[in-house]
Amino acid sequence: MTSTAKPRFRDNPQVHLRGALIAIVSLAALLIGKSGVLPFDISAFAVVGLMTSLALMFITRKADEYVAALWSAGTSAAFVVAVVWLLFAPVTEGFIDGLFAIEGGMDFPVDFVSVAALTAFLIAFYWRRLRG
Repeated sequence: MTSTAKPRFRDNPQVHLRGALIAIVSLAALLIGKSGVLPFDISAFAVVGLMTSLALMFITRKADEYVAALWSAGTSAAFVVAVVWLLFAPVTEGFIDGLFAIEGGMDFPVDFVSVAALTAFLIAFYWRRLRG
């Protein structure tokens, strides 16, 4: 006998996948807002969207084995990108500035590591999803 009861919110993989889509839209809005293309800043709305979608994704990360594998791929990629960015971005910037004598400030801002990690998370998440 099969059960027709709706799965709990926490066990629903569709919530997790929709949260990832909201995260992509929010991340794109954050990058557009920070680039100065628009005459107004939409970064605050983008950050709220990112936090909401990441909270949804975190709550439902163990809905089933497929979603857990997607989450694992994304978090691994985000961790690697964050570590590489924090270790090698200052070294690369110092090398390039010294090589060309163009010291004009920080070319690789440290606070960009969060955007790079979120981007890596979403790329790995959807790459894994597309590959099956």
